[in-house]
Amino acid sequence: MRKGINSLCGVVQNQMGYDVRMGDCFIFINRTRTTMKILHAE
Repeated sequence: MRKGINSLCGVVQNQMGYDVRMGDCFIFINRTRTTMKILHAE
């Protein structure tokens, strides 16, 4: 969970091949499942 929002946008675009601005919701959860980050852009 060390990555910020900009880094997570890069992960979604470069590694997953999705466009963040299409309105999809991306959920990132840590290994122990105690912290969650949700990425959504319009």
